[in-house]
Amino acid sequence: MYFSEIDQTLAVLPLSTRAEASNTLPLALPSQLFDYPTLYQQLDRECWVLAPRTIAGSPFNAWHSRGARTIAYAGLAELFGQLAALLKEATQPRLIYAYYSDLDALAHRFGCTCMPLQKAVAAFDQSFARFVDENQGSNAWLLVTADHGFIDSPPERVISLDDHPALAVFLHRPLCGERRAAYAYVEPAQHAAFEAYIKQYLSHAVDLRRSRELIKAGLFGPPPVHHRLSERVGDYTLLMRANWTIKDWLPGEKHYQMLGVHGGISTDEMLIPLITARL
Repeated sequence: MYFSEIDQTLAVLPLSTRAEASNTLPLALPSQLFDYPTLYQQLDRECWVLAPRTIAGSPFNAWHSRGARTIAYAGLAELFGQLAALLKEATQPRLIYAYYSDLDALAHRFGCTCMPLQKAVAAFDQSFARFVDENQGSNAWLLVTADHGFIDSPPERVISLDDHPALAVFLHRPLCGERRAAYAYVEPAQHAAFEAYIKQYLSHAVDLRRSRELIKAGLFGPPPVHHRLSERVGDYTLLMRANWTIKDWLPGEKHYQMLGVHGGISTDEMLIPLITARL
């Protein structure tokens, strides 16, 4: 994502520059980039966050957990054990948010239908069922959902800008956003040439839209929109068709494959579950 506040393109979750993943930026950066209150700061009740140990203390996670107390966990057993303990000790209404990341990681690496992912889903399902049985009478609402769906994009469906150097010339920043919905910052004098190139060589895989038109149409959400939204999404959005993806690589950036992807506008990517259970 491009941040005009510091004139840099960052990988947002680790808050590092793209080409140098270890080049983390100042700890004060979250307050500069994310100038809004968290959900927990706006609720009139005690809040808790359960997060994997790998991210619980990261600057991004800590900033977005303000107003809540955070517990780091490792593994399914510890996740549901901590959740049960927080339910049993509660003496007043509280909100507990628990994030489980393994399904996302496995789907990215091995794809949506791989055996490792199926086993992980089955293990989560069994742990969830056991948790529900053991905590009946807690007088709690249990909500399970996800932040996105998934599709598979095999290597032959990946468009690399290394294979389209003429297209890269039109850009004055790296591609941002997602492989399935990439934001392009195009030199003002090159808009017509950029559109023509996409139409001639990539129209089978790309639905090219001006980002301002997508904002106006409400694809980023209903108004009012944040005053920096137009800066965040560039001049154009490359909405990838079918299961195509697009990627650019910066000098020094580690190349990697990603079979499972999300961020596009297909039903499988946008439709997510909502499971509710009353204990």
